[in-house]
Amino acid sequence: MFSLHTTIDLTIIKLPQNKNTSAAVNPPQIHRIEKIALVIGSFFLYLAAFRINQTLDEHVLYAQGVALVFLPAGVKHIAILIGRLSGAIGCFLALAYVTPEFWTDISLSHTFLYSGISTAATVALVLAGMQILNIHNDLSNLRLMHLPLIDLITTTGHSFVTNAYFIADGMKVNEEFISNALGMAFGDFTGSFVMMMMLLGAIKIKQYFQTRE
Repeated sequence: MFSLHTTIDLTIIKLPQNKNTSAAVNPPQIHRIEKIALVIGSFFLYLAAFRINQTLDEHVLYAQGVALVFLPAGVKHIAILIGRLSGAIGCFLALAYVTPEFWTDISLSHTFLYSGISTAATVALVLAGMQILNIHNDLSNLRLMHLPLIDLITTTGHSFVTNAYFIADGMKVNEEFISNALGMAFGDFTGSFVMMMMLLGAIKIKQYFQTRE
């Protein structure tokens, strides 16, 4: 079982290196391939989580652009924690791709502006959370107890920033600000909690099979 002080191994899968130097991929190339893989992986994981969330809209949709359980938020937090800029780019592109589906009258420029604000706010808040909680850059001291705290910091700040943009851009009215911001914060937090628990379950399964080898 996990305790709150369990160290979480979020090791990124490394590409195998051939010992034959003539056939080996040099480190800079490996680094580029990993970054591209993180962008693509983050994009498709975010998109998959969004599609799953759409099937729940009847039960969780609170307002336009606000769901009381939003699984992609968890994907975005994990992607940024692990992949930093690469994870953020993948999620930004995925959000820009799906935004016209729930803001049907939004222009292309505003689609990218909204996606950029949402993603930049998440990156800034995840990094701020890491600083506040003294989490190392390589996540070597990341504990289970850190995850809900990072989520709380990120989802709360992100929801108020995003909804402030909605009002500034005329997409929503002032009277809806607090209720929509709190609804989005709740939905992002619960969605992140679900995704984090799935990640921890996967780690637990991995550790179980490693101990049997």
